[in-house]
Amino acid sequence: ALPAGIEAALRSSTRYCSRPRPPPGVRSGPCSLIMLWIALAFPHLPLESFPAASTQSEPWAVVDQSRVLACNSTARRQGVRAGMTVAAASALVPQLNHRPRDLGVETAALATIAIWATQFTPVISLEPPAGLLLEIEGSLKLLGGIDNVLQSIERGLQDMGYTTTMACASTATAAWLLARSGGSRVAVEAGALEPVIAALPVAVLDCDAATRTTFAAIGAKRIGDLLRLPRDGLARRFGPRLLDTLDRALGKLPEAR
Repeated sequence: ALPAGIEAALRSSTRYCSRPRPPPGVRSGPCSLIMLWIALAFPHLPLESFPAASTQSEPWAVVDQSRVLACNSTARRQGVRAGMTVAAASALVPQLNHRPRDLGVETAALATIAIWATQFTPVISLEPPAGLLLEIEGSLKLLGGIDNVLQSIERGLQDMGYTTTMACASTATAAWLLARSGGSRVAVEAGALEPVIAALPVAVLDCDAATRTTFAAIGAKRIGDLLRLPRDGLARRFGPRLLDTLDRALGKLPEAR
C-alpha cells in the first residue's frame, strides 16, 4: 500500500480512464478519443529508490532472496551482476555493501514520479513494481509534440536520478512491452504495431516460469513465433490471459486503464 499522503496526492492529481475503447467511429465520451501512450520502465528502481546507495562511490547492491537484484556502477565495474548470489558477489568484491529490497520504498518512489509526471498529463496508470503509463494524446498540442514530451520526460527523470526506458504506442500494452524490451521505441500508427510487437522477445511478457519453459520447448523466442501459432491451440496451452495480452497490445481488444 502507498503511504497515505502520497496516495491522496496521487488520487487528486491523476485521472484514470477505465472504460473500454468503443468501435472505430463511435465516440462515447472523453475516454473514447484516440489514445497515445508513453510507457516508462525503471529497471534500476530497487537501487535508485535508495539515493545514498545509488550514488555512492563504494560498491553497493540491493538484494532479494539472497540474490543481487540491482547494483551501482561501481559494483558493476568490478564484475557484480544482477542474478548473482550474495555469497558469490561478496566473494568477488569483498567490500560490497548490500541492503535488502524494500518494496514499500520502491512503491513510494514510483508514486512520487507519477505525481511529477502530471505536468504532462492527468491520465496516469501505475504498473507496479517499476513502471508508469501516461496517456498523452490530449496534451501533445499544448506541449509541442511527442518529441518534446519524450525529451522533457527523459531530462526530468535524469535530473531526479532515475534510469528509464521509454516507449510510445497507440495502445498501453504495446507501449509497456516495448519499454520492457529496453531502449526507446515509438510505434504510433496502429497498423505498424504488429511487426514491431512481433519482433520483441517473449521475455517481455509477464509470464510465470512454467510458461517460459514451455516457450523454450516449442521454440518460441519472439512474440511473432506465438502469433503464428493457431489461436485455439495457443489458448489451450497457455490460457486466455496470454491471448488477451497480445490482442490488447495490437489494439484488437479494449484496454481498461
